[in-house]
Amino acid sequence: MAFLNPWAIIVGILAAGLPVLIHWLTRPRPVVFELSTVRFVLQAIQQRKARHRLRDFLILAARTAAIVLLAIAVARPLFGRKASTLEEETGSATRVVLLDVSQSMAARSGGIQAFERARSLAANHLAFRPDLLGDLILAGATARPVFERPSSNFGALRDELGKAGPRPERLNVQAALSAAVRLLTSGSGGASERRELVIISDFQRRQWASADFSVLPQGTILKLEFTGAAETPPNVGILRIGSTGRAEQGRGFQIEVEVGNYTTASRRIEVELTFGEASYRAEGVCLADGRTTLVTEAVPRAIGWQIGRAKLIANDDALPEDDERAFVIDVRPPPVFALLTRQNANARPTSSYYLERALVPTEVRDNRPSPRVVRFDPNEVDRELLSTADLIVLDHPGQLSGEMLAKFSDLLRRGKGVFYIASEAADAANLKRLTDQAGMRLRLPVEFAPAPRAQARTMQFIADYRRDAPPFQIFGDTLASVLAPLRFSTDLVTRSLPDALADDVRATYGDRNACLVISTSGAGSLAILNADLGSSNLVASPAFVPLVGELTALLLGNRSIAAPVASGEPFAISLPTDAGAPSGLSIVPPSAETEVIEERSGPTLRASSASVPGVMRIMRGDQAVFAIAAAVPDQESDLTPLTSNVLQGRLVGDRRVSYRDANQLEDEEDTLWAWLLMGCLTCTVGELIILRAFRI
Repeated sequence: MAFLNPWAIIVGILAAGLPVLIHWLTRPRPVVFELSTVRFVLQAIQQRKARHRLRDFLILAARTAAIVLLAIAVARPLFGRKASTLEEETGSATRVVLLDVSQSMAARSGGIQAFERARSLAANHLAFRPDLLGDLILAGATARPVFERPSSNFGALRDELGKAGPRPERLNVQAALSAAVRLLTSGSGGASERRELVIISDFQRRQWASADFSVLPQGTILKLEFTGAAETPPNVGILRIGSTGRAEQGRGFQIEVEVGNYTTASRRIEVELTFGEASYRAEGVCLADGRTTLVTEAVPRAIGWQIGRAKLIANDDALPEDDERAFVIDVRPPPVFALLTRQNANARPTSSYYLERALVPTEVRDNRPSPRVVRFDPNEVDRELLSTADLIVLDHPGQLSGEMLAKFSDLLRRGKGVFYIASEAADAANLKRLTDQAGMRLRLPVEFAPAPRAQARTMQFIADYRRDAPPFQIFGDTLASVLAPLRFSTDLVTRSLPDALADDVRATYGDRNACLVISTSGAGSLAILNADLGSSNLVASPAFVPLVGELTALLLGNRSIAAPVASGEPFAISLPTDAGAPSGLSIVPPSAETEVIEERSGPTLRASSASVPGVMRIMRGDQAVFAIAAAVPDQESDLTPLTSNVLQGRLVGDRRVSYRDANQLEDEEDTLWAWLLMGCLTCTVGELIILRAFRI
C-alpha cells in the first residue's frame, strides 16, 4: 500500500486523540447533596451511570473513526498498486523520460487529452534528487532532447515539459529510442551507473509493434507508462486524397477520398471538398474498423496549381485534427506531344503519320496535323520546347546522341513520360545506352537486340498479355477477340534480364519476344512498343486509337493529386522542368527550414522538416510553379494500443520492465478516497443517531 499524502496520517493520529481529550476534560464532577436516606438515590445513580458510559463509548468511537477515516482519505491510499521498479531503488542514476508528442496524443477521452495525463506523469519523474541526472525527449517525427547530456537542472526540464504539446506528426519510435541510447550512455557514472528509461505514450499498435528495444544498453531499467483511454476511443479520419485521370481544364476527373472508421459500428460518412471556387460532396458507408474510398467527379475551370481541402461533415470523435486534410491539384491544359522522328511529315503512309493521328484523334481535320503534336528532327531538337512537352514520343529516331539520351534520362527522373516505338537496330542501341545512362533508376525487364537475318520482318501475334493492367483492361471481355487478328513486324528480339520485374512486360509475341514493356525511372515512366507500325495491321484495327490513348494516359500520369509529404519530416522534391532556375523563386508561406536549391539534377525543394499540415507553394512572382501538401501520416488516426503483455513480453524480452496504466492509477485515487469520505460521513450521522437514541 502507498499514500500520495502520507503527512495526513500523522495529522490524523494526532487529531484522533482530540475526542478522548475533550471527553476527559468534560467528564462530570461529583456533587454533594444532604439527604435523609441514600439507598434509592444510589440505585438510581448506578442505573444512570451505566447508561451514560455506553452512550459516551459509542459517541467517542464514532468521532474517533470519523477523524481517522478523514485523515486516511486525505492521505489517498493506493491499495493493490505495485511499486514501480524505478521507485524501489535509490542511489546514483541517469533517468531519461521519453514523452510521446505525436498527433495521436491529442485524442480526447472524457474531455481529457492523453497528453495531459502524460504531462502529469512525466512531471513526477522529473523531480529533483541529489544523486539523479535526467533528460526529457520530446518524441515525434524527430526526437528532440531538451539537453545534449543528462543534467541535474530539473527545473528547466519541467519548464520545457510545461510548454510541450502534441504535434501534427507521427512517432518515429526507433529515432526516439536511438536518442535515448545516446543520452543513457553519455552519463558520467560509467558502465556501473544505473540507467532508467521512462516511456510515456499511448503505445499505438501501428507505431510500437515494430519497436526494437535491443538497442538499449544492457541493464537498462525500463518503465512503460500508458496514458491512453481505458477503452480505445472512437475515431473517424481522412487518410488519403488521390485522383484517377489527368486533371485538365474543362474536363472531368475523379477525386478519391479514403476514410478510416476506427469504431465498433458502421458509420455514414459525408465529405465536403472545395478547390478553386467549386465545392463538391461525396457520401458513403464505412464498416466498423474498416476503410472506404469515396469518389466524386470534379471539373476544373482554371489552369495551374489549385489548393483544395477535404473535410468530414458532422463528425464527433476523439481526434478532430484528422477530420480535415489539404491537397493540391495540378490542373493542366490539353497535353502537348513532342514527336521525335526522322520520317518526313508529308510522307504517307508512315509509322509516324499513323501515330500522330492516334495521339489526338479528335483534332485531325482535313489531314492537317494538330498543333498539340510537335514534330522534331532528332538532330535539331529545341531542348527548351522538349522540356515543356507533356509527353515525348519516339518513332524511327535513328541513332541518338549521348547528350540527347542524358536529357531523356533526366526528364524521366523528373516525372516526364516517354513512349518509344522500337523496331530498328538503332532503337536497340538507343535503349541500351539510355539504360546505362539512367543507372539503377531504370531497370528494364528485357534487353533489346537486332533479330537474326532469318528471323527479321516475320509477322507475329500477341500470345500472352496482362488483361488486368493498362492498356488492355479497357477492352474487358472482348480483349481476346480484339487482339486475335492483330499482326506485327519488327527487326528486334528480346532477352529476359535477371532480377527484373516480370510484371513490366505487359505483352509477349508467340515467339516469346516482348511486345510491350512499361517501366518506371525516377518519377517518370517509359513505355516501349516493339513493333513497326507501318508494316503492322494494328493501325487499321479499331483497337489502335484506344491502345495509344490508354498508353499516353498512363505515361502522362493518372494522379494529378500527388501524395503529400509527412508533416514534421525532412524531404527533397525535384521541381518540374518548367519551374526554371532557383533564382527568383520564393516559398509561400516562408519557412527557415525550407529552401529551393540548384542540384546536379535540377532545382530541388529541400526541407529539414515539413511545415505544419497545409500547402506550400513555390512562386515565381505571382505565379505558382509548384505546390505540395503536408499532412499527418494516416497511421496516427488508428488509436488502437498495444496490449500490456505484448509490451512487457515480446518487445522488451528479458529486460527489467514495469508497466503502469494511468487509468488504473486514476481509479485507485478517485474511488478509494471517496469511499473513505463516505465512511467518515456515516460515522458523523451515526453520532447524531446515538445522541437521539439515548435521550429517549
